[in-house]
Amino acid sequence: MRGWAAVVVVAVLGVVGCSDYPKDESAPWAVIESSPDSPTLHIKAWFGGCSSFLRTEVHETATTVRLRAVVHTTGNSCKAMLTVQDVIVTLDAPLGDRQLQGECDSVADPTCAELKGSAIETT
Repeated sequence: MRGWAAVVVVAVLGVVGCSDYPKDESAPWAVIESSPDSPTLHIKAWFGGCSSFLRTEVHETATTVRLRAVVHTTGNSCKAMLTVQDVIVTLDAPLGDRQLQGECDSVADPTCAELKGSAIETT
């Protein structure tokens, strides 16, 4: 009997140890509104049913602004649901002619093209 208990404990620890969740990860996003003269950007980030929006991370240089939308994901077997989050990002300085990096690719991601081209209901 003691042998079976050890096997069960090792199996459970193996399953728990192999889990990648929960974790914080990047979510795709698109600029909805911006002005070169304004330090604010209006973006929409989207993610699945197992995730919730946490924050944006911004790294600014004289020539670029790198933006990352971060979500907290609790698993991968959740309701198939797209959540779109409106976010206002405040930069240290107006965007000006700096290159904005990290935005989704509307050619590769149909959701990105849809978000950029329409007013999807957001949370």
